[in-house]
Amino acid sequence: MQTSGPDCLYVEGASAVLPLSIAKVQVTLDDQKSKAIDFKIIWSSSSISSSYRPYISSPELIEFPTEVPGETAYAYFYPPTNPLFQASSEEKPPLLLKSHGGPTAETRGTLNLSVQYWTSRGWAFVDVNYGGSTGYGREYRDRLLGRWGIVDVNDCCSCAKFLVDSGKVDGQRLCITGGSAGGYTTLAALAFRDTFKAGASLYGLQL
Repeated sequence: MQTSGPDCLYVEGASAVLPLSIAKVQVTLDDQKSKAIDFKIIWSSSSISSSYRPYISSPELIEFPTEVPGETAYAYFYPPTNPLFQASSEEKPPLLLKSHGGPTAETRGTLNLSVQYWTSRGWAFVDVNYGGSTGYGREYRDRLLGRWGIVDVNDCCSCAKFLVDSGKVDGQRLCITGGSAGGYTTLAALAFRDTFKAGASLYGLQL
């Protein structure tokens, strides 16, 4: 956020349906309270026609149990969304699970067109904030200390199992992907666990 005079702010932000943008906000002070009187987006990282809105899958923040009793982890789940197609009630969608890099970075539930590519084509997509991700407090982030390649892999597998058990995805069509630290998690999950049928490490670690 940046100010431009006493009554103007420039704000950077995004939402589940709007791309990263910069907005100019005119404010006024009324009874010692600030009030926005004008809001205008002056720059956007992507131009998306309103006609595409029905194709955008909005994320659901989910909390799922991990392999450690009493502990949970978090993810953003995107159901398949396309107004032109509807699967039968008996068929569950395939799942693509993404493991973020860092490894102590985080994923956010803002509009990501690479996610929408999959969800508009019949796939469910889940973006996992495994133990060690930032944004959930120090204790949560410290879960990965000395256990990188264990906690992240376990949490990704637990997330996939949770979605299968919840009836949201097809347990026989689970895939995983990621880059950098997420690529390492992907390869470890494929090598040492039997949860996923396929996966792609987009690129590896730079050590």
